[in-house]
Amino acid sequence: MRHFNGLQTDLQTILTQLHGLPRQPTGTNRPPPPPPAGGVPPPVVPVVQAPTSTTRVKLAKPDKFNGKKDKSTTFKVAITQYLRSTYPGTSDDDKIAFIISYLDGKAAEWVEPHMEHNILRQAVPWLHNINLFWAEFEKRFGEIDRATKALKKLKALKQKSSVQDYVTEFQSLAAYVNYDDLALRDMFYEGLKDEIKMAMLSQLFDVKDNATTGQMVVDRALLIDQHLEQFSGRSIFNNKTSSNTRTATAPAPNTHEKLSSGDAVYMIGTDGRAVKGKIESIGRNNQGQIVPNVKWVGQNSTVQVPFPALKKDDRPSTGTSRAPPPPPALAKGKGPGPMELDGEKRTGGITCLRCQGKGHMARDCPSKPILGYEAKIEEVKEPDSDDESVKDDA
Repeated sequence: MRHFNGLQTDLQTILTQLHGLPRQPTGTNRPPPPPPAGGVPPPVVPVVQAPTSTTRVKLAKPDKFNGKKDKSTTFKVAITQYLRSTYPGTSDDDKIAFIISYLDGKAAEWVEPHMEHNILRQAVPWLHNINLFWAEFEKRFGEIDRATKALKKLKALKQKSSVQDYVTEFQSLAAYVNYDDLALRDMFYEGLKDEIKMAMLSQLFDVKDNATTGQMVVDRALLIDQHLEQFSGRSIFNNKTSSNTRTATAPAPNTHEKLSSGDAVYMIGTDGRAVKGKIESIGRNNQGQIVPNVKWVGQNSTVQVPFPALKKDDRPSTGTSRAPPPPPALAKGKGPGPMELDGEKRTGGITCLRCQGKGHMARDCPSKPILGYEAKIEEVKEPDSDDESVKDDA
């Protein structure tokens, strides 16, 4: 027993000594070695700065202003844009001095006494503030009634050459008019040539639809004009024979077909689509011109269509069921007077001496400007006094 107790004491002493020894890292617990003193540092990525351009776009110098009021706005816009792009950050004094150097004629005579007063006597405030300068400029050269003049020109504007030229002139005037898009759309459409309007009609393009914007009408007119240019400027509604193919002895035969009430007709457009229908009757429009009333296939109502837009259909069949837009407004014509209408009611049927058609005179014959069309206006004959007396006797 004494020997066992001695061994226990020795074991306890050894354990105590082991706990007192410093612990050495071994295996995975060993920390990484420090980097060497003469190591190569990691490479540094240089920062690349985007090159800044010090050159500016060179603009054409504006034209000098000679005092004409219709050029004042153009001069103001051009020289302001030139100063902003070429000399940004320029002081008001330098801007005004630059603008004055571009004044000529009456405009130079206007500013000279003010400059003399500013230098020799007392400072003129509006010669040192760009906003005050333009205010004085507008008082002297501004167009006071510019909107009124632009509206007057806009209402009288008509397409005379290409659609592109018409669009440019129309938009330049519309910029000064306080009209909404629908009003400008209708004014633009009224000024187009009849052949452009007829092409829109044949393509079932409804200009009067509220969903149709002014830009849509402009784009469609430009597209139609391009198609017409592909045919060397010839209208799709006027089939003219060139002079070099005509014989000197025999005149070219008339290729227009006579159209009358009950005929099957159709229209074609630049896109090749056809709309079929039937002439229900022939009457007068609001301008007094004789036009056919056409009922399209699949529609319940009739619409007035100009004669040049129609062709006789030799093989009528089921066509499109989409309703065509209203016909284009043609040039205003002189309608019959009150005495002429009264005479037509008394006579009942009138035979035209030009085309042998019924219901109109020779001077109102639709074949006069457009050869080959026969108009027959159907009217209900009023009973005369003899018929009424017979009924009374009966």
